[in-house]
Amino acid sequence: MVDGEGLITNSVGPDNLYTIVGVVRTIKQNELTSPASEHVGAYYFPYRQQVPGTQAVVVRTATDPAGITPAMRDVVRRMDAELPLFGTETMTQRVEDSLKARKVPLMLLGVFAGVALFLAVVGIYGSLAYSVSQRRREIGIRMAMGSAPEDLFRSVVAQGMRVTALGLVVGMGTSLLLTRWVQSVLFGIQATDLRVMGTVAVVLALVGLAACVVPARRATAVDPVSALSS
Repeated sequence: MVDGEGLITNSVGPDNLYTIVGVVRTIKQNELTSPASEHVGAYYFPYRQQVPGTQAVVVRTATDPAGITPAMRDVVRRMDAELPLFGTETMTQRVEDSLKARKVPLMLLGVFAGVALFLAVVGIYGSLAYSVSQRRREIGIRMAMGSAPEDLFRSVVAQGMRVTALGLVVGMGTSLLLTRWVQSVLFGIQATDLRVMGTVAVVLALVGLAACVVPARRATAVDPVSALSS
């Protein structure tokens, strides 16, 4: 602090000096979803040094935490019958309450993701099945020229699966780039969950396989003459 004569003086009095006895790790003070860099400046004082207007007590139990509330009320009543006990809830409830503002957007995101997956399944199956059915005349010509139905079947399925694999590679790469934008609304999980992405990839690969196998089997099972005349 600078006084009237331009001299620097110490404005910290004895009542503002404290001895640091320990440092705790970084915790989340405000929101669970905010980055750790925003949670700074927390100071903890002994109860006898700074008596708060209200006191929060955290109880750990090996049993159902919701069932110990009556016992806690009895303990407080024996200590002081006039002490009010309020805001009793489990840590799970407190976490859920702090995330209420995030639940609705995430529920909508989950619904949209489900709709997108359904549309992807329908689109993959429809496009691959249509492309295979368009080759029905070609398959008939090859069979009439002596090609084995099994070889044609494997060729059609392999070609369809190559297209499916290319789409999965492009889709997964794009999702890895875009998921960083939703990391800020997530808590306790990573946006790039390999299990979820792997499950989606397997589902889409199975859909692509079915979209190739079913029409290819139908096309190779028909008589070449009828296939050429259609």
